[in-house]
Amino acid sequence: MQNSICNPWDAAVRGSGFFFLQLREGREKGDRRSQPTAGQSLQEEEEQAVVCRGCGHPITAAAAIFSVDGSSDHMFFNPAGIVFEVVCFSQAPGCDVDGPPSSQFSWFSGFTWRLAFCGKCFIHVGWLYESGVSAFYGLIRNRLAGDF
Repeated sequence: MQNSICNPWDAAVRGSGFFFLQLREGREKGDRRSQPTAGQSLQEEEEQAVVCRGCGHPITAAAAIFSVDGSSDHMFFNPAGIVFEVVCFSQAPGCDVDGPPSSQFSWFSGFTWRLAFCGKCFIHVGWLYESGVSAFYGLIRNRLAGDF
């Protein structure tokens, strides 16, 4: 039997407590893999903020919505049959990204994915998609709040 803890997809779908415990312990020790970057003014960020629905932590801004394959909104289902409505963003400085890149079950051809978590409460909010020359975030709509 395959150890599901080593597979990031299984950990995200099944909510492996061990995986999230490791992530939380790393963050508590100050291991930040994705640091927010300076950009808009604080007022602009507050007006356009897209936040974690669970804790209110700023994840990105509505201005970062990004079109992939002709649309910024996509609906997919994973191999377990769970449906996700995903919105694409060019950046998400409020996310922490973890796990090795995987091309298994990638929803975007030519891109690998890594898990993206809220930088404050560590709930799974989506994925970082990367290719050799570009990257974007596919964030789960119902795990976000804000005007976007």
